[in-house]
Amino acid sequence: MKSNYVLSALIFLIFIVSTAAQEQPPKSVRNVAVQNIDFQAGSLVQGSNFGSLADFQKLAPGSALLKNDLSGFSQKDVGKSAENGMFAVSIGLHFGNKKESAYRQNPLLRLGLNYYRGTQIKGHFEFEDRKPYDTLVSFQTGQVFYVDSVFTEYYRMKYSSEKLRLDVALIFRTRPEARVSMFTGFGVNSGVSLMAWTEITKEIDARTETDNSFVATSSSGTYIMANSFKSEKFTNQSDFDLFAYVPIGVDMRFGRKNNFWRSLHLLFELRPGINYYSIPELGDNARGCIQIGLGIRSSIDKG
Repeated sequence: MKSNYVLSALIFLIFIVSTAAQEQPPKSVRNVAVQNIDFQAGSLVQGSNFGSLADFQKLAPGSALLKNDLSGFSQKDVGKSAENGMFAVSIGLHFGNKKESAYRQNPLLRLGLNYYRGTQIKGHFEFEDRKPYDTLVSFQTGQVFYVDSVFTEYYRMKYSSEKLRLDVALIFRTRPEARVSMFTGFGVNSGVSLMAWTEITKEIDARTETDNSFVATSSSGTYIMANSFKSEKFTNQSDFDLFAYVPIGVDMRFGRKNNFWRSLHLLFELRPGINYYSIPELGDNARGCIQIGLGIRSSIDKG
């Protein structure tokens, strides 16, 4: 009888030991986790939108300067692009696989906030009046040089805003664990302006000019009266923007072995796309643009 008890106990002990010796199942992971935090600074560059005089009269209906007669003025180009300073902070979310044993390398969901400040619409109107002012005669050669009086009047106008936009993007990366990797995907950010304003300035410049190179060195640009300058600023209603883009970037780790330096990355990212915007005073419009950003990524979870 005792032998049966001993045999049963031995079989039970062997079962316990063999069960404990079996490999433990892999530790499960969460469905979604924060993989990294990004900080970027740069600019949003877009084709200039030269506003007409009628546009700025709508943006600044209370302007005393724009009530002046500008029929003789010509509109000038003031640059080929408009730049908005940009700062962005975002988090990257990665997802567990079906067995919840590891995180998928792709895709990465990026959620963030983008801050922009800059000029969207510009205008430049100019009028020049040139008249004979004086005559210079060389005592050595008797040659005559003519000096003109040049009167120039400028009207410069710009519509600017300060914006905060929500950003969502789906990112696909090549070998995220490598020292250098690349990424792309598609994204969109959208928001309304925190502030929007229109500035109107008027400047009058009176000077003398001559076509003689020697005399011009000392006389051209000599002011015969002080410049006059006036400025106005008006607050506008909040505008709305929607920017759809394709992110194209490079990610480089600072180090390979040290855990701290491995977790830090240098980022360079381009975001070509279409920026749709709606200004209450003017209506809707869209322009091609590109955002350029340089930043730092801090990895939290591996993947």
